[in-house]
Amino acid sequence: LDGAEKLHRESLEMQRKVYGEDTPHAHVAATLHELGRLLKARGDLDGAEKLYRECLEMKRKVYGEDTPHANVAITLHTLG
Repeated sequence: LDGAEKLHRESLEMQRKVYGEDTPHAHVAATLHELGRLLKARGDLDGAEKLYRECLEMKRKVYGEDTPHANVAITLHTLG
């Protein structure tokens, strides 16, 4: 899993360069979610939660704060 984490982090860094460091994007949110899943599988629950919360915040910006969306629901479920 160490190799997978390195690749996920490299992907996240590249996506942030492509889309902009502070620009919410669905691909960045998806990578945050997947990296969170990886950390959770490794037992790093605090690290996973931090990534899931960042992912949730980004998804709400992408899809709208008050707009129901399946991708937002998935991250809410994962946090719960």
